[in-house]
Amino acid sequence: MKRFISFFIVFSTLAACTETSTSAVGHIQIHEARLLADFDGKAFSDWDTVSAKTKGGQLNTYAVSRKPLLTAWNFLALNAGPVQADETQIITVRLNAFAEKEMQDFSRIRSNLKVPLGLRSGNRWVNFFPLLNPVTDRMTLRGLNESEVTSLQKYIDNR
Repeated sequence: MKRFISFFIVFSTLAACTETSTSAVGHIQIHEARLLADFDGKAFSDWDTVSAKTKGGQLNTYAVSRKPLLTAWNFLALNAGPVQADETQIITVRLNAFAEKEMQDFSRIRSNLKVPLGLRSGNRWVNFFPLLNPVTDRMTLRGLNESEVTSLQKYIDNR
């Protein structure tokens, strides 16, 4: 009986730790994307299709890679700006060495600087943005709400 209780306590502790430590990892992701109008069916046939509204209210449809380029796991630190009029925040994230190399390789291809990247939080597509400049060790992300930024900060602080 004592073994069973010990096992239960250890299992419950691990389950609780897993639940809180992976919450931000699974829901903050950056995916490679293309406007559906620019879509080449052969090149992107295994990508998903996503519709998202721009700030101006226009509905755009994107082809989005199934595998993310980055997740919250790739962020070492973040610096959040003040809450904007649209109740979102602009944050700058510092990338780990793996992500820095991946994004530098990605941004070395000049055409990749103009294609959109999709920022996803859970099931919500937050923003589609082009890089415009080669990536260093930091990236700026726009459109996350205050609770998403807080959750991401807690994940970074506690992992």
